[in-house]
Amino acid sequence: MTTYKGLIGFSHPQKLEKLNLAVNIQNRSWLKLKTGESKFLILNSLLRGPKTSYEISKEIMITQRTINKYLNGFKDKSKYYPGLIEEGLVKPIKKIKKGVLVSITEKGKEVLLMS
Repeated sequence: MTTYKGLIGFSHPQKLEKLNLAVNIQNRSWLKLKTGESKFLILNSLLRGPKTSYEISKEIMITQRTINKYLNGFKDKSKYYPGLIEEGLVKPIKKIKKGVLVSITEKGKEVLLMS
């Protein structure tokens, strides 16, 4: 991926930022998180204020697709996993140009305190 980045040379700042994020996620020091750690990192990130999934992704180095799966819920091998929004730990507060701004709820803060 880094070689590809050097060959194409983006001049558009937002595209370059997204490419850099993808490279950094690929090169992060850990490969996979333990069960529940991703949700914990997302909630912890939202303690510092409302964010979009892209902003959370930049902060905790997990792909935006994964962030969205944990926020909205997903099905894996015919089993459904509810998202943080459905569990009442996170709430969407505003739809903006770059996505949906989400914030942590009081219930989400309580869950963090218990961990």
